[in-house]
Amino acid sequence: MELVARFQNYSSKQNSGGDHYDELVYSPKSARYSEDGSKVYVNSLEGFRTVIYDTQSLERIGSVPH
Repeated sequence: MELVARFQNYSSKQNSGGDHYDELVYSPKSARYSEDGSKVYVNSLEGFRTVIYDTQSLERIGSVPH
């Protein structure tokens, strides 16, 4: 496994090319990939939602509130 990106909401300033600011990511707890590997689901503990990203573009494609 290789770290290719970091999603966070505490600073909109990017420190490296792999940094991605996303206001929906608060205290990420865990991440899971879809069976086909096309999506990653990030559980945002304090954001009360699961944020969904496309693994190829690293763009947010949805979120599920809880």
